[in-house]
Amino acid sequence: MKVQLSSMTRFFENLVKQVVDHQENLNKKYLEVIEKMEKERREREEAWRCQAKENHKREEKRRKCGEEKRGKGEGISARKR
Repeated sequence: MKVQLSSMTRFFENLVKQVVDHQENLNKKYLEVIEKMEKERREREEAWRCQAKENHKREEKRRKCGEEKRGKGEGISARKR
């Protein structure tokens, strides 16, 4: 009976160890996926910020050019009158 209990104890200890090891591996993979997704999100946000910054610069440049053209155009039309 003692030998049988010892054998069962080893079996269940081994089984618990396998379950715990498997759970640790799953947790590790889960964290790796979360970190990868977070990194990709940060990269997308950075790209979006850069694009927004470039769009703002282009819009600002377009406005300045439009203001300069309007200023010159008003001077010409005023002289013609």
